[in-house]
Amino acid sequence: MPVAASAAPPAPWHEQNSRAPLTLKGIEFTDRCHGWAVGESDPAGGKALIVATRNGGRTWSKQNSGVTDTTLNRVDFVDNTHGWAVGEPFETGGDDSAPGPGTILRTTNGGATWTQQTNNVVPPQDATFANDIEGISFVSRQEGWLAVSSYASSNTGAILHTADGGATYTEQTIPDPATGVADVHFVNASSGWAVNDNGDILATTDGGTTWTVQLTGSGPSLEAVAFYNVLRGVAVGDSGTVWVTTDGGTNWNPGVIAAPSGTFDSTTLTDVTFPTSSRVAVSTEEVGDGHSKVLVSTNGGAVLNVQDSRTSATANSVAYPRGRNAGWITGEGGFIRSNDPNAGAGC
Repeated sequence: MPVAASAAPPAPWHEQNSRAPLTLKGIEFTDRCHGWAVGESDPAGGKALIVATRNGGRTWSKQNSGVTDTTLNRVDFVDNTHGWAVGEPFETGGDDSAPGPGTILRTTNGGATWTQQTNNVVPPQDATFANDIEGISFVSRQEGWLAVSSYASSNTGAILHTADGGATYTEQTIPDPATGVADVHFVNASSGWAVNDNGDILATTDGGTTWTVQLTGSGPSLEAVAFYNVLRGVAVGDSGTVWVTTDGGTNWNPGVIAAPSGTFDSTTLTDVTFPTSSRVAVSTEEVGDGHSKVLVSTNGGAVLNVQDSRTSATANSVAYPRGRNAGWITGEGGFIRSNDPNAGAGC
C-alpha cells in the first residue's frame, strides 16, 4: 500500500483481564458495557471458551458454552440477551481438521445458558467435510446468515440463512460454491455482502434469494466485510488488502494504509468494523516490528491510520459498539485490549 500523509497519533490499547487461557477468535459488543468473546477449547474443562462482561471489560467472566473440543470463531448479538456463536466441527482426538458439521450455539439470556443449533441445518452439512463456520450476521432475533468454508479433498463454500432464530438453517445459492466463504454482513433483512477465499465480494438485495458478484477477486483472499449502511462498506483480507465502497458496492476502490510502502504486504487483515458513518477499525496479524496493529479510519476507510496494539500476538477480531469511536480487540493467547480510557464507566 502507498504512504498516506498526516497519520493520527496512535491511541493506547490497554490490556484487560480476559480470564481466557487460550486464543480468542471473535469479539462482540452491543453497547459500551455488554460484550462477549469466543475462542478455543479450555483445557481446564475442555469447553470452548466464551467470556463475557457487563462493565466494559473491567471484569470478564467465563460462560459455559456446553461444547467441547472445538473452536468458536465468531459471535454476534442483536441485543443484550439474544446472540449466536459459530465455529469449527468437533475436533475428534484433537484433530483440528476433523470432518463434521460446523458448530452453532444460541443464547436467549445473555449467555447464562447456550444451546446447540448445530444439527438444525436442512439438509445437514456434509459430514465428510470439515465445515468451518467463519462468519455470522444477524439483523433480528429471528433472521441471520452464516458464512461457511468446507474443507476435504476439495474446498466448498456456503451461506446459510435462518428466519426463525436458528430453529432451521437452509443453504442459499451463491455464484461460486467451490470457494470458501469467509464472512457475511447484513445491514437489514434485504441488503447483505459476503467475501470469499478468491477475493470476490458478493452482494444481495433480497435477503440472499439471489447473490451476485460485485467485485471479482484477482488476488489475495478476503477475510472480513462490514457496512455502516446500504452505501458505505469496507472489505479486508490477506496481503494488506482493503476495499472501500460509498455506493453499496457498485464501485469498490482500494483503501490506503498510512504506512511505508510494503509494510502490510505480507500481513493478513483479520477483521473489520464500521461503527459510525466515518469510523472504520481493522485488526491485523503481527507486522515487521512483531506487533499486531489496529488500522483506524475517520473517513470511511479511504485512509487508515496505524495504531499499535501493544501486543506481539495476532489480533483476530475487533469490535466497536454502534455509534461509538472506541472499542476492543482480541486474539492469540486470549488477550483483550480496549482503547477506551473510560471503559466501563457508568455501566
